[in-house]
Amino acid sequence: MSLKEMSVMEKVDYRKTFKKLYIPGTSPEITEVPSFRFAAIEGEGDPNSDEFAEATGALYSFSYTVKMSYKSKDVPSGYYDYTVFPLEGVWDLVDKTKPVEEKSNYKYTIMIRQPDFLTDELFERFISELKKKKPDVCFDRIRYITVTEGECCQMMHLGSYDSERETFDIMEDFCRDKGYKRSEMTHREIYLSDPRKTAPEKLKTVIRFRVMRIKKDDSSSGQPAPDAIEAYISEHPEDIQRMLNTLKDTISEAIPDAEKRISWKMPTFWKKHNIIHFAAFKKHIGLYPGDKAILHFAEELKPYKTSKGAIQFPYDRQLPLELITRIAKWCYEAEDNH
Repeated sequence: MSLKEMSVMEKVDYRKTFKKLYIPGTSPEITEVPSFRFAAIEGEGDPNSDEFAEATGALYSFSYTVKMSYKSKDVPSGYYDYTVFPLEGVWDLVDKTKPVEEKSNYKYTIMIRQPDFLTDELFERFISELKKKKPDVCFDRIRYITVTEGECCQMMHLGSYDSERETFDIMEDFCRDKGYKRSEMTHREIYLSDPRKTAPEKLKTVIRFRVMRIKKDDSSSGQPAPDAIEAYISEHPEDIQRMLNTLKDTISEAIPDAEKRISWKMPTFWKKHNIIHFAAFKKHIGLYPGDKAILHFAEELKPYKTSKGAIQFPYDRQLPLELITRIAKWCYEAEDNH
């Protein structure tokens, strides 16, 4: 294709052509996300680290090489003009017993969507060319992957990355009201602002997670479908279910006005903000009252393993119900315990 022919084609700008997926509103919505291909790098650790910055730089360098390939001697077949897509990240935790605030525990796959004309052969060609030009850059970590998200909930988050919890709560409330639940606990972020040039309160980030419809009540039995926390507990072995139910009932009695929901992948007690979470793991139950509560009850928590915002109660020991009651009440009365 000649440059003259390319100039006639309308430029593909994700902000216009794919506006629904990349520029959603500030209210949650359910949308279907089709399959796309991405240049991607997997990693672990703090997103403020040098390793993360190097990976991000490698992805952008690759993506702009593809973008500018119309200037090469061998222009890719089917090339069209387009705006380079924004950086995206799929996030998880390495150790799920640790609080989500511990950034060194993050597990991620960062990626940039690629144009349709980029074949596997072209991908290998551009990687090879880049490695020759910049042998010290981590281009060998880049993989060319296909991602199919399907039905998702998404919305635009305005503000600091550290304030995303409020947006997740809004999205999860919306899903519950509309008859949906999260189908997996990883989530995707699409970064529309450059944090180096944008004030934290003005950052724009698309938050997205996969969802599925909640099964309706079983009309044949006449029994209502279990609530979110009961459904979470029912997924575990019976002996662990008993401990989880005891913990849930203890917290419910301590703070009866709190609403029960699933937030940040865990059973949660909420009233205007998240009060306290709990979760089951391989060898223990994790209670998440927040780092301020851990400090406040530090002396009484000495028999238990704690980390920032988290307490571990081993399955082979009885739950300290009286202490849990006092912790729950303290968190309920605190304005901001997380």
